[in-house]
Amino acid sequence: MKILTLVTLLLIGPLLGCLRATQATRTNSVVEQLSHLLAPQKVQVSAATMSSPPSAGTRELRVKWVTGNAASTSEQPKPGPPPVGIFSIAAQQRYSEAPSRQRSLEIATGRILIAAVDRSNRLKSWSVIPDPRILRSEGPGPDGTLTGQALHMEQAEFFLSIPDDPEIVELRLYEPQLNGTEYRLSPVGSITLSR
Repeated sequence: MKILTLVTLLLIGPLLGCLRATQATRTNSVVEQLSHLLAPQKVQVSAATMSSPPSAGTRELRVKWVTGNAASTSEQPKPGPPPVGIFSIAAQQRYSEAPSRQRSLEIATGRILIAAVDRSNRLKSWSVIPDPRILRSEGPGPDGTLTGQALHMEQAEFFLSIPDDPEIVELRLYEPQLNGTEYRLSPVGSITLSR
């Protein structure tokens, strides 16, 4: 029995080491990508600053995003590029469970990167969400063929889950824009957090 256990450990041990190395490489790759994207925005990125205290729970925010034109017009979607606007927190709740973390950085057009930063402009947490201003619509065209279009709302509401970390003082929202072969981030707004 002892020999079988020893043989099993000798065979599985290297596999577990490879899995740990792959996970560490993936984490480093995400940190490197974030560092490259956020450096022009003056946000410092390191794996050490992105680890929240073990006692931090989750802070769920319902965010309202309104453009300057939306205050006086209807909520009808319009074609064209999505508008930039003003953010406000409509509601929030706290939970004792830690927030889920994204494992890969899925930057693309039609998405928003949210960077949670502290007073020293260090990245504490991040997430990528679909752009809540964009609605996809499909319907029959004049000849009956199904066609689709993207509609852009002037008002949108969405939920964000961030670590309930007292060091996080601001959420910065960025829109990825493709510049040749790589993405650059364009700021679309920020949300100041209060305790």
